[in-house]
Amino acid sequence: MTRRTNRRIGVWGNILLLSLLSFGGGGSSDDLDEALADLTADRLVKFASDDEFDEWVRDLYELRSSRYATGCGGLVIGCADSAPQDKSMPADESITNVQEEGVDEGGIVKAAGDYFVILRRGRLFSVRQTTGDLDDFVPVAQVDAYPEGWTKGTWYDEMLIYGDRVVVVGFSYRIGATELGLFRLGADGDLTHEATYFLRSNDYFSSRNYASRLIDGTLVFYIPYYLFQRSSWMTDEASVPSISRWVGGNEVTEWEPIVPKTEIYRPIQGDLWPTLHTIVRCDLGEEGLDCTGRSVLGPFARTFYVTTDAVWLWVSSMYQRSPPDEAHPRSAHLYRMPLEDGEVKAVRAKGSPIDQFSFNQSPDGHINVVLVADGGGDAMWHPELASGDMALLRVPLEHLDASAPEVGADAFTPLPAPPRGTLRNRFVNDYVLWGASSWGTPEPEIRRVFLTSWEDPSVVHDIELGHAVERIEVLGDAAMVIGRDEADLHFSSLRLGEQPSVESSYTQQGAVQGETRSHGFFFRPSPEGGGILGLPLRYEGGNWSHLLYGSAEVRFLEVSNDLALRSLGALAASEEAQIDDNCKYSCVDWYGNSRPIFYRGRIFALMGYELVEGAVSEGELAEMERMSFFTPER
Repeated sequence: MTRRTNRRIGVWGNILLLSLLSFGGGGSSDDLDEALADLTADRLVKFASDDEFDEWVRDLYELRSSRYATGCGGLVIGCADSAPQDKSMPADESITNVQEEGVDEGGIVKAAGDYFVILRRGRLFSVRQTTGDLDDFVPVAQVDAYPEGWTKGTWYDEMLIYGDRVVVVGFSYRIGATELGLFRLGADGDLTHEATYFLRSNDYFSSRNYASRLIDGTLVFYIPYYLFQRSSWMTDEASVPSISRWVGGNEVTEWEPIVPKTEIYRPIQGDLWPTLHTIVRCDLGEEGLDCTGRSVLGPFARTFYVTTDAVWLWVSSMYQRSPPDEAHPRSAHLYRMPLEDGEVKAVRAKGSPIDQFSFNQSPDGHINVVLVADGGGDAMWHPELASGDMALLRVPLEHLDASAPEVGADAFTPLPAPPRGTLRNRFVNDYVLWGASSWGTPEPEIRRVFLTSWEDPSVVHDIELGHAVERIEVLGDAAMVIGRDEADLHFSSLRLGEQPSVESSYTQQGAVQGETRSHGFFFRPSPEGGGILGLPLRYEGGNWSHLLYGSAEVRFLEVSNDLALRSLGALAASEEAQIDDNCKYSCVDWYGNSRPIFYRGRIFALMGYELVEGAVSEGELAEMERMSFFTPER
């Protein structure tokens, strides 16, 4: 717990430091720009050979060592903390609140046929929930998320399921790698460890984004990889992302490159401490783990968004020179990296997205991105600090090219920005909504939501809510905005259209969200219109309480055809659920611990180690069955 808590929370100090310092030693900024230009390509092309890549690395090393003191430069956050050292189950409905249809996201609970599979605090669990007799609602299996004998403490964050194959995703600081544990889910619910692989990388953690996606049996990762790792700061050598397999105990195979140097694109953004922004694809339909990758070189700050056919990657140069001046504004590039065959394309732009929800590939053939003047991408807690002037960028897909053309000023539409606070945004159908929240009591001026249509972003609607904007979600053709005032948590349903408006509101007194990540919310639409939503809540504790103590309840609201909101009730956690689990690894719930679950017409609430089923009768939710799936003696 201490290792990752210190590193992740300690990043705040680094972020504040970065905002005050400029990096560099001798020489002027203009001289540096000129020198970097010599190492920067004018279009996206791959290195033609290993020798060409190695020569480029040596030239960059010589430039850095001749001008700059040894250190981490603009990559304080990354290289200071994370350098490497020595189908039998049928497809079923999704229970994960994903951003894009057809793109599953790594989560803490997944449905696979008659079973739920749950990841928590270094362990993997299966629970049978077959329809019919409630006696079938029982825990089945409990196994460690790591291979037998592995003691190099990994943080296990995400899980995905394809057929009967379970993939557990974690990060190991001890070896500087993303860990992929492969398990088989048997027809009887048993969980069997199959293999464990390691992708050498830096920490993928983000307070909002998820590292893994699953698209039609293909596992997709974005991994940041700092070209000059700790072992090579003082050398003219650079390593590339590699893969290794667990053998036994703490032994792994030799590392083998997963991204050939000839699959790396020469940088079109100059930076003294470049990052290899790497997309890895693994076929889960094959035995073992067959993975391939490709990389683009660029500055550290990045945000990525995944569609069914591509990964969109926004890379900005905010750490190259800080603070910026009029002669050297912060620049950015938007890359499209296809998941199948095809070359990487890009455009040049300015600014930074808030998070992955700032992106939308619209059906009219455009990529739309909400931008702020000051943002550091989605690494660690950077999304919580995004601020400044806002704009909506709209770029036709055909405008992207290997030459990375610059988008014109007419592609940006200025947007009104909240005066302060932590920004939230999300595309809902043809609209984008944004607003702000705060760590304490929200000021009156941020208790509102803005929205505009991406088809005509010149018309912006400003709607008074009476509460802050902590969460924006999709309610079919409508939107849901959730946030606090001085003491209570409010739910507001918004009708979208030419004259958007708040249609209904619901207040839960004394409550705060029990989960801040997008997966904490779920809406199940009804065929007749409307539906039911669920959200974990807490009633005491500070802003970080949900990471250690879970949620007090999962509250369910009925949404009518006309968007009226009414509480159906809640499924609450029991006091007995607070048990000592003798946690060894992954002992902070960075990715949450509570979820509303709608599955096969049934309603469940996951809270810590408890799974509770409820049913609606005469307009009220009643508890039907409760169980703890953690067994101390196992």
